[in-house]
Amino acid sequence: MTEKRDKVMMQLFAKGVILSFPQVWGVNVHEWSSTKLRREQLYVDSDGGVIKQVSSPLPETDCDDTSIYWGVCDPDAKWQSNVGGKEFRYFRAAMKGSQVLDLVIKNLTNYEIFQPTEPRAGITVKDCLLDIPIIVGHNTMFEIGFVLTKTDQVVGGDFLMSVLDFDNEHKDSTWQAGGQSGTKYGDHEVVTFETPISSLRKGSDVGETTKDKKYESTIRGSLADNPNGHPDHNANPNGYPLTALQMKKTMEVGYKNQQFVKVDLQHTLGDYTMRGTRHFFIGGPVLACPPGPPPPKPPTDCTDTTISWGVCDPNAKTQSNVGGKEFRYFRAGKKGSQVLDLVVKNLTNYEIFQPTDPRAGITVKDCLMDIPIIVGHNTLFEIGFVLTNTDQVVEGDWIMSVLDFDCQYKDSTWQAGGKSGTKYGDHEMVTFETKISSLRKGSEVKDLVLNKQFENIIRGNLADNPNGHPDHNANPGGYPLSALQVSKTVEVGYRNKGFVKVDLRHKLGTDTMQGTRHFFVGGPVLACPPAPPEPELQLQSAVANLVVTTPPPHTEESSMSSGSRRRS
Repeated sequence: MTEKRDKVMMQLFAKGVILSFPQVWGVNVHEWSSTKLRREQLYVDSDGGVIKQVSSPLPETDCDDTSIYWGVCDPDAKWQSNVGGKEFRYFRAAMKGSQVLDLVIKNLTNYEIFQPTEPRAGITVKDCLLDIPIIVGHNTMFEIGFVLTKTDQVVGGDFLMSVLDFDNEHKDSTWQAGGQSGTKYGDHEVVTFETPISSLRKGSDVGETTKDKKYESTIRGSLADNPNGHPDHNANPNGYPLTALQMKKTMEVGYKNQQFVKVDLQHTLGDYTMRGTRHFFIGGPVLACPPGPPPPKPPTDCTDTTISWGVCDPNAKTQSNVGGKEFRYFRAGKKGSQVLDLVVKNLTNYEIFQPTDPRAGITVKDCLMDIPIIVGHNTLFEIGFVLTNTDQVVEGDWIMSVLDFDCQYKDSTWQAGGKSGTKYGDHEMVTFETKISSLRKGSEVKDLVLNKQFENIIRGNLADNPNGHPDHNANPGGYPLSALQVSKTVEVGYRNKGFVKVDLRHKLGTDTMQGTRHFFVGGPVLACPPAPPEPELQLQSAVANLVVTTPPPHTEESSMSSGSRRRS
């Protein structure tokens, strides 16, 4: 039997139908040829190597065929419960091009909740899966789709959806008594795709009742074989990849040019008395493409920030970091009614090239902090917010930009005396040591470590600096940034953070250099266009009956002209 099975598999391998052997027989083979020819899903039976086609004739959808990529993997994500008859909404679950989308689930028929006061009642999310409990013996028709974030504007497209852990509590069994016999039927989890699907992958232990439409569980399950994230049990602490058994109980469908799709989730009792709920686990693609680290989270918009900030007030007070002090920009931001100071502290040694220069250390000009780093050096900074005139840290969601990523020398090749080689250029580098929650970056900024470390690609000069260089005003209009300036900018978001750690570094190449490189740091410049600055507030003093001009806290939408770079 083994020889026959291996011979069949070797034939398939030689023909390029499969690219590697699965570790467990009887599991879907999805190491596919990269050709665009139609592919088949195969099942190798353990009783002699007979090959059965278990897939639907529908075409398969790969990751790169989807226009909507989605997931529920963000531990800091906001979501709205469907308890109380509301729709379930997972904010910022997906991207379609540059559009940020929310996942929305609505029940079209009655949805009963077994214990409505329990914290886990209704649809919940844990470890990259939606958990939809259905009371035993009941069913609910759901509508699942995507809308522009924080709106009801429906967005259609091509996407994949998986249903995991198809199993039941009781199997069919036969009985004999008093000369009679019969069958005691077990329970089943059943899923009906009322909206026609465009592709199908399914495990060998998922039964098909209506072709390309209705499916049910065929085997018993237990907490121990659940995918990671079951509310009562973490049997698979590494989450993905799924085990062979978990893949056999999984199905994944695709939709083409769909907006909201209808899916019926049902539990049938059989001949057993049961109480409680069955849990349906739903997520994005898990078979079409092996899940790895979650993709970069959707960019954070201005409306999603709880801390709005900027350094645009020409009358603002600042405290220099020369002499080992922290840098502080008073009244830089606000969170609700709280007025906040921006604080920058160096956690590692910070050398200043010319400490007696008035521009030494961190300075501010035209809506950007200018942080000079001596060539060939680096410093780890801590950047965050405190209540104004205090040291009380305030956490929230906020955006920060680093502009003008460029260098003085590019890599170049040389030839002399029959020899050749490479003369390496210098680089500006930023490492976001605190995990970011969103990312926008220009085309001339290179990833060194995904979602963490970045460096420049191209050379720069004074003429392409953002507005505000102390010696040069090359862009007197300030914002919007030029196309070149956008290409040299990276903007990141943080969720529920007070202080974050950022390392600023200049790496020397072959050439000898002297002086400093300047890193320009500010609020959002890509997520939302900066607006003109707010007018100053005129506050009446109740004590001295004097009019006192007080600079207001500024938001991230305040005007941003720009900062500066100089070579010392």
